[in-house]
Amino acid sequence: MSNGGNVDDEFFRYSLIEAVRVRPQLWMKSATKIRGSRRQLTSKLWAEVGSITNRPGAECRKIFKNLIDVKRSNDKKLKNGFLAETKPKWKYYEVLNFLNVKGSRLHKRYIMEK
Repeated sequence: MSNGGNVDDEFFRYSLIEAVRVRPQLWMKSATKIRGSRRQLTSKLWAEVGSITNRPGAECRKIFKNLIDVKRSNDKKLKNGFLAETKPKWKYYEVLNFLNVKGSRLHKRYIMEK
């Protein structure tokens, strides 16, 4: 995996975010109501994301989880007033705002499911 400053790595991360955004079953709890085949569905969707980004689905899942963790950390700082005067400067913060849609909750289990 390349380092965080690489242009290819940045393109990959934006591509990854977009590929996940258009698959709400990976990040929206209300979109994953199929109980029996949830694991198969999420595995299939992560494989699709991997195919789009030319990386293994498991690697995409791990990197996306890391992006989410950083976003959550920034959200906590905003909520607690540490960043009240300014928006977070992290370059992926705004593009990940789809995770803040009212009625959706990121469900860690769906991302980490293997």
